[in-house]
Amino acid sequence: PRLRAAGVKAGDMVSGDLEPWGPRYFCTCRQCREAFAKYRKLDTVPEPREVLNYLDDWVKFRSIQTETSVAKLAKIVRDYDPGIKVIDYDYIIHYGTDAERQFLRGCSKDASRDDKWLDAHICSYYHTCDKAAFEAIRNNTRKLKADYYPFGAIAGKGSYLRDGEVRNPAQVRQLALAAAVHGCPGIGFYKGIHYDGEHLLALMKARDEVAAVEGFPWGRSEGSLAATSGNGQFAWATSAADGTEVVALFNYDAKKALTATVTAPKGGSYTAVDPVTGKSVASSAALGKGLAVTVPAGDVRFV
Repeated sequence: PRLRAAGVKAGDMVSGDLEPWGPRYFCTCRQCREAFAKYRKLDTVPEPREVLNYLDDWVKFRSIQTETSVAKLAKIVRDYDPGIKVIDYDYIIHYGTDAERQFLRGCSKDASRDDKWLDAHICSYYHTCDKAAFEAIRNNTRKLKADYYPFGAIAGKGSYLRDGEVRNPAQVRQLALAAAVHGCPGIGFYKGIHYDGEHLLALMKARDEVAAVEGFPWGRSEGSLAATSGNGQFAWATSAADGTEVVALFNYDAKKALTATVTAPKGGSYTAVDPVTGKSVASSAALGKGLAVTVPAGDVRFV
């Protein structure tokens, strides 16, 4: 009835927003403990205080319960109209690291479990910025098969955003481009009263840059180009199509420019062009020797 009342139709998106924080603390009722005992194949049903003796198993059990809820939402929506896309709000998980286990202990929502039920993820990047966001987008898009939309926040410092989490226009552009070069179909922002014209200009600039390189299969086909820099705030991504390669160079250092060295397999001669402006960067540059590219503070360059 709610889908009908909202006029949802094929091509629209319906989003879930289940946020199961604190799996160590919520609901240790008899029914949940009996289900856990069956899942864990325990001879007896643990008392509430005994659940933490099986903490990692309890967290996994809670993640399965979350997946069940996501699957139910997907079924309800698709039974109503299979043309409606099902998306879900979830969180960054640093898959393959110790942080994966620690996160799930705090929030029993594993996007990789829910992935098969979804058309897309809306992932919170409110508190993850700059190079950490770039690396998280790379990690999660490589792990998940459904579309991935990073959502940042644009607001002032206060009870929600802390120091280092208030994005200026340059950081908004960098998040948009980081999403693009990892194959994300889009981004979003939770906007507060500090959302202004400069942020919109930054997004318009990012839009034009994405339009210049969107013909490349970002996130699906990496090229042979490589890039290095002595600055720890440097990040890069590459893609290739039809004999042409492109590399995106990110400088997350907000105070100083960096020099990135772009190289390609030796033995070839290349013409290096800025795909956004169409201007030559180096005529017939022998990238096998290394092409030095200056990236201003807080900026992104494409070659």
